[in-house]
Amino acid sequence: MQALVRLARRSSLQNALPSFQQGFVTRAAAQSELAGGDGASAQSEVGAGVVGDVPAPGVAGLPGFAAPVAKMSSSKVYARLSNCPKYAFKSDILAYFEGCNFEPHQVVTIYDEKYRQRFIQLEFDNMEGFRQAQRTIVRQGRLGGRYLKLDLESRRYDEDDIHKIVKPFRGQSLLMMQVPNEANHEDVQRFFEGYNLLSNAVKILTVRKDLPAYVGRKINTSPNSPANFERRALVKFSSPLEAARALRAKHGQFCLNKGIDLRFVQ
Repeated sequence: MQALVRLARRSSLQNALPSFQQGFVTRAAAQSELAGGDGASAQSEVGAGVVGDVPAPGVAGLPGFAAPVAKMSSSKVYARLSNCPKYAFKSDILAYFEGCNFEPHQVVTIYDEKYRQRFIQLEFDNMEGFRQAQRTIVRQGRLGGRYLKLDLESRRYDEDDIHKIVKPFRGQSLLMMQVPNEANHEDVQRFFEGYNLLSNAVKILTVRKDLPAYVGRKINTSPNSPANFERRALVKFSSPLEAARALRAKHGQFCLNKGIDLRFVQ
């Protein structure tokens, strides 16, 4: 019974093949008449994978394939470099990304409202520069024992109000943390006695503490109480080298009755 079924299927295919071939030749002849050629040329076009003027699908680099054109934006690209070492200098960042063609002005430290370092902003000319920096992080590994993280940002942060205050001090200044409340400009200048400071180079700042101060065992709920604020001081030196020299010698020293934590402003 199965042999009869196979025989019937074979005979039906043999009967359908002449009509299929006739229809193929008729279609090719009609195309040749429209194109003004003969049937052989039409058959050769069909065999080559081209029907009329419509190219057949292909592979990149072969006829019938239109390669997509990548559009690169010429606008600046900004990124956030986080998890940096606390006391990393701009020169350390530039050395780490050697080969990415960074200029010093493209590496900017971003501070929060309490003048603490948040992250480092990197500026790229295009997306290819950003991808190259990502490849550098994968290749270089850690900086000062830390793995760096690079993320795209939708805007630049160095134009915020707080950075308008910091901008004149960038590059050759120190930030004094935990300045005593009773300290004045003369006390700050006396703290850096023996170092070359610029004239009118001391700017004392007041910021609110993260946590409210305690009075005995009770929280000081008065929002304007001096106990809920702490002071900072920006001190500008005659050169970056002079600022670095003061940082090495005076970090952790006492101003009046408090130990001072110094940070390089960059």
